[in-house]
Amino acid sequence: MHELEEWNIYEYHQVTYSNKIPGETKLGGRLWLIFLSIIGFIWTVVCNLIPDVATSAIIMMFLIDFSILNAIQHIGLSIKTKKYNPGLMFGGFVGFFIAVFEIYKILLDKILPFGIILVMLFLILPGLIDTIVNSRKGKLPKMVEMILIFSTKLEILFTK
Repeated sequence: MHELEEWNIYEYHQVTYSNKIPGETKLGGRLWLIFLSIIGFIWTVVCNLIPDVATSAIIMMFLIDFSILNAIQHIGLSIKTKKYNPGLMFGGFVGFFIAVFEIYKILLDKILPFGIILVMLFLILPGLIDTIVNSRKGKLPKMVEMILIFSTKLEILFTK
């Protein structure tokens, strides 16, 4: 649902940020959204196939971290720009709630100790710092820039 909510994010990038990505297109961004959805699905399937629950939870924490970072970015950037950031509802609010609930379940079921969860949550700090620094400059976060550059390569790959 989050990726569908971002389906028309291209226009938002064009009017909101000063660092336009050369070659960014609607198609490239949409290919990225499809690619990311497939990766998320495969990631979840792999985690479900791992028989050791703790190992599975540690691997799933990377996806949870990504979801939390993405949620904070959508919420924060919507507040900063004072306008709707495509992805805010499902990536921001719903995604954040689900990620926090999953962490709660991991802790409640004593799958991983709190210390490991905390260390893994600290992995999002560089992305948060980059988002804050670049948003003050009216720029896309570096992570989003890299995603958009990758999406232009996906478009080239699929349109040849």
